[in-house]
Amino acid sequence: SLHDALPIFKRVDFADAYQVALSQPQLTAEQATLAIFAHSPAWVGALMKLRGVFARAVGLKHSDMQSGAQPRGIFNVRARHDNEIVIGDDDSHLNFRISVLRAGEADAATVTVSTAVEINNTVGRVYMFIVKPFHRVIARSMVQRAADAGRL
Repeated sequence: SLHDALPIFKRVDFADAYQVALSQPQLTAEQATLAIFAHSPAWVGALMKLRGVFARAVGLKHSDMQSGAQPRGIFNVRARHDNEIVIGDDDSHLNFRISVLRAGEADAATVTVSTAVEINNTVGRVYMFIVKPFHRVIARSMVQRAADAGRL
């Protein structure tokens, strides 16, 4: 679970979660992760490019969502379970984890995308202050968009 993937975090400075019902209850956590993250709209790609410019300027790691260079085309897979994929990265400025949890059966199946961030210093605090409103819009939109398109 996401809790198991957080032992290196001394604290969680930011967290959120978005959940949708699955119209395809046979989906695995891996398939749900791809359904959400492999189909980002152009405006998300543009925001991620902007994030990349800022991230490089302050020395943060950056991987754009289209690159395919990292597992899932975004960040490192930190944990893989039958019902959950945890992706994320650690940096000198902040550490983050994103969990895609598939739960329930049949008409009660859901997918929940959760984010947890630990801020390590002032640059991380500034970064999160700037990114937080965009993160909330992007995370909610990508989960809902995947559900609305019938991919989940």
